[in-house]
Amino acid sequence: MSRQPVQVTKRALPYIDMNKKRIESSHVVILGAGASRAAFPKGDASGRKLPLMNELIETLGLTEVIEKQGYIGDTSDFESFYSDISNKRQYIPILPEIQDRVRSYFEPLQIPSEATLYDYLILSLGEKDLIATFNWDPLLLQAYRRSLDLKPLPELAFLHGNVYEGMCEVHKRVGYIGSVCGICEKELKPVQLLYPISRKDYNKNPVIKWHWDKLAYYLDRSYFLTIFGYSAPRTDIEARSMMHKAWSGNKSVELAQIEIIDVKDEKIIHDTWQEFIIRQHYTICESLEDSWLWSHPRQTCEALFDATMQNSPRNPTPFPKTSDLSELHDFVSNLVIEDLHV
Repeated sequence: MSRQPVQVTKRALPYIDMNKKRIESSHVVILGAGASRAAFPKGDASGRKLPLMNELIETLGLTEVIEKQGYIGDTSDFESFYSDISNKRQYIPILPEIQDRVRSYFEPLQIPSEATLYDYLILSLGEKDLIATFNWDPLLLQAYRRSLDLKPLPELAFLHGNVYEGMCEVHKRVGYIGSVCGICEKELKPVQLLYPISRKDYNKNPVIKWHWDKLAYYLDRSYFLTIFGYSAPRTDIEARSMMHKAWSGNKSVELAQIEIIDVKDEKIIHDTWQEFIIRQHYTICESLEDSWLWSHPRQTCEALFDATMQNSPRNPTPFPKTSDLSELHDFVSNLVIEDLHV
């Protein structure tokens, strides 16, 4: 069947700063549990592993607690399990213990001293970009903080909360756990981590709403979307709906690129994200090293524009593969970013 050629309108083009010859549209990266596992395959600095959702019950030692309460349902997907018991009165007594065990497990995690994939990820993007994560662990924030001298760095959004994040409920201030509110000077309280996915209302929690509003803003003006280790469970209807609404309303979506980093079967990945994909504007790769983030750090959107709109692909400037964080920082400090080929 023949198809009409795509009509590229000015509205479809990404935001371009012609004076700086830079793309002003964003690159958005969405992280799931698979990203933390890929970044820390041997665990954190002390070897404590980063569990996937289907491993969380065993990792947290909750099997006996659940069985003692009489639960006999499916526990293979932690979020579905938590959503199920949250709807039933007889399981209310164990909800605080589950919350406490999640926080107690993830809060002490420490990033290894050597360069990790999260360090690469932080340094692959710039100030107009966003990394949004569904993960509770503090390792992305730790990677961010040890690269602060390499500004500009991307924005961060924690879509399900983070063990390092605190808030002042009175003055709606957000910051690191251990810091104080800038108004009342009271210590920030930990944010909520667990939500029943079948009835999440992200607008009810001011911190979570703020993070989701940030993601929606960046998705609305993004030119490149990378999904790393996130399966977008269909049970989390509200999350999928909010992401799709922002993405589909993007003026550049018909020209934008989706890159999915995952080790699952390609058909499963495509079926998961097909409502987000426009024609053939997507790629699937198994690792960060195969992605545009690795081959064109801090210039992914410019590289995409030159290759697809100008028919003038720029030469890759790939990261060095190193475990030496200083070497990685030196590379980024000396990285030369090309102007757009316009």
